[in-house]
Amino acid sequence: MDETKYFIRHPGPTREFAEWVLERRVRYLAVDAGSADHPMNTVIQRLRADEAEDAAAKLGRPLSEIFPKRDYQIMHTLLFPHDIIHVAPTVSPVLRIVVVVAGVDD
Repeated sequence: MDETKYFIRHPGPTREFAEWVLERRVRYLAVDAGSADHPMNTVIQRLRADEAEDAAAKLGRPLSEIFPKRDYQIMHTLLFPHDIIHVAPTVSPVLRIVVVVAGVDD
């Protein structure tokens, strides 16, 4: 397994997706990656400045524009307070997101 690719170069969503999950009352996400958050929206951006520079070049704009401070680890900070969790099984280097929509609780 290419651990750098798996933990540092996997795709990840922005606030728009996190809000979509919240609006649809998704209960949990299963993510085959190191985290449901984009790695450049985690501490990895600071710890691996070399990777952050490469990511900004590849994405074509500053990371601070794509991932503003208020959205830091948005998949955790927006969703966990609503009991929407994600699991990252770290099984293979392919990202898959599985969503399960909740039924209405009476």
